[in-house]
Amino acid sequence: MELTATTTVAEPAEEVYGLWSDLERLPDFMAHLDEVRVTGPRTTHWRASAPFGEFRAAKPDRRRSVR
Repeated sequence: MELTATTTVAEPAEEVYGLWSDLERLPDFMAHLDEVRVTGPRTTHWRASAPFGEFRAAKPDRRRSVR
């Protein structure tokens, strides 16, 4: 399945980048994300809802699980 979409954001680029680059705020505007936690200087923990269940991923070692 391939999904594509386009969104125009009418805000200053610096403000948008500031929101987008703060990973823990992504669930505020991305409905499928339940949680993003920064767990270290180069690591994060992601939890997302999906049609087949819950998806968890830890970066950067690429561990993933589906529940």
